[in-house]
Amino acid sequence: MKILDINPKTIKGVPDKEVLSLHRRVHQLYTINRPRKLSNDLSNVLYRAHNYLSDEMERRKFNHTSYLDKRIKSVSEKIEKDYEMIITEKLKFIYEYDKDFFIYKTIADDHWNELIQKAKDTFRIQFDLENNDSCRQQKEIIIPQDQWKPTQCKFKCELFQAGGDWQIPIYYFRCQLIEGYAFEVGKYNDPFFIYIPGKKEGNYNLVRTKKDDGWCAPDNNEYTEGIDPEANDKDCWKSLENYLKSLVDLEIENIKIEQIQNK
Repeated sequence: MKILDINPKTIKGVPDKEVLSLHRRVHQLYTINRPRKLSNDLSNVLYRAHNYLSDEMERRKFNHTSYLDKRIKSVSEKIEKDYEMIITEKLKFIYEYDKDFFIYKTIADDHWNELIQKAKDTFRIQFDLENNDSCRQQKEIIIPQDQWKPTQCKFKCELFQAGGDWQIPIYYFRCQLIEGYAFEVGKYNDPFFIYIPGKKEGNYNLVRTKKDDGWCAPDNNEYTEGIDPEANDKDCWKSLENYLKSLVDLEIENIKIEQIQNK
C-alpha cells in the first residue's frame, strides 16, 4: 500500500506485518527528509498517515511510542494553540466592537437645535429649550398624491414638548422626509425639519409676546391650570398632517409652473 492511500478505512483490511512495515516506512521517510526541512505537503502526508497508523496499531493492541509521536503531538498542539488564538482574536473583534464608538448624539442634538431655532423664527413662536423631551409618540405619515405614483410622499414624525422651567411647555414635531418630495425639503440633502403648531392648531396655551410680534410659551406664574387653555396633542397631530399636505401640494404646484414655463 502507498503512503498516500493510507486512511482509516483502507488500513483496517491490511495484515499486521504490513501495518508495522508501513509505520516503519513513515518513520524512515521522516528521518531521511527531516534534515532537508520537509515541505508542508510532505509533512502533512506523513503526519496524517502516521496518525492513521497509530490509531490502527492501538486498536490492534500494538505497543507504539516514537519520536514522531512527540513531534506530531507538538505540531498538533501548536496548530490547536494558533487556531485558538485566531478564533479568540476574531471573537474579541466581533463581540467587543462598539458601534457607538463615536458619539453622534451631540451632532444630532446640535442639528435639531439649529432647526428648532430656524422654525421658531419661521412660525414666530418662541419657547426655551431648557426642558426638551420626547412625548414618545412616533408616526409614519403618507400624504396621498398622484404626481409621482407609485412613489409615496412619506414622513417620519415624532412629538416633543419643550419650555423653560418657568414656562408651560408647548408641543412641536421633529420630522424627516423618507420618500417622495416636499416643498423646500430635500430627501438626500437635508430631509429633517421642524413643525410648531400654532395657537389655533393645537398649542392652545400660547400667548402673545411682550412685543406683540408673535407667540410664546406662557409663564408658570401667569398660567392658571383648569382655567387657561391647554395644549392638545391629538389636534397637534391633525395640524401636522395638514402642514405636510401643504408642503407636498406646494411642491406639485412648483413643478407644474416649471413645466408651463419650459414649454
